[in-house]
Amino acid sequence: METHCPIGEEDWHAIDSHIKGKIVKDIRDRFVIPDGAEYDKQALKRANKAWRQHRFSLKKE
Repeated sequence: METHCPIGEEDWHAIDSHIKGKIVKDIRDRFVIPDGAEYDKQALKRANKAWRQHRFSLKKE
């Protein structure tokens, strides 16, 4: 998990674009989604939401 979405970063925008590209590639390897920048953007939005939820649950514990 740490290699995909580092929890040490304070902001999603601070995460390196190389890591975000890897996230999109991993999502495309696992799921069938059409090619296009809009679909990549939606995949990153979902990854951002999951990243924030994971950070929240860690802080809550």
